[in-house]
Amino acid sequence: MNRLTIDQIVALVSVAMILCVGIVRIPDVMDRARVPFIVTEIDGVVIVTAISDEKGAANLRTGDRIIRMDGVDVTISETLEHLADVRRVGDLVAVEYDRGGMRYEEG
Repeated sequence: MNRLTIDQIVALVSVAMILCVGIVRIPDVMDRARVPFIVTEIDGVVIVTAISDEKGAANLRTGDRIIRMDGVDVTISETLEHLADVRRVGDLVAVEYDRGGMRYEEG
């Protein structure tokens, strides 16, 4: 029977530690917030095209133009995903939007 070298033992322990950290972090990934609506971006204008979570979207409706989220200008749809990535499910987020020429803010 072959004996493990110190380098092999260190490598095995390192891999085991990485796996343990990954397993512990799974709930964080599962609790990642998601934007409660679907958008389309056209020439720097981000428009709500569907609502995926009525409760989370509050008063937003299809056709609303997203202007800002938590004080950050939204000119591309990826901005929304980035801002959601730093939130947890249930966090209150301020969203400024335009509906028919009138500006509103939720959150």
